[in-house]
Amino acid sequence: MPAFADIANLTTAARRSGTRTAAPFDLAYYRERHAVEYGITCLTGHRAVATRYDKIAVRYKATVPVAAVNE
Repeated sequence: MPAFADIANLTTAARRSGTRTAAPFDLAYYRERHAVEYGITCLTGHRAVATRYDKIAVRYKATVPVAAVNE
């Protein structure tokens, strides 16, 4: 029967072999993506943009800039 320390070393080695490495973090890309996501979230906070009740595309296209000005 193996010693307790040997079993502990085997389990940590097995755990480490299955872990993934962290993806590289690009701060400039993250800031740009955050700005876009935040802008879309603010626009969808307006009922007319979020629900899109307008049946005509021209009215919807006009609603989006109006909602952006109101922010």
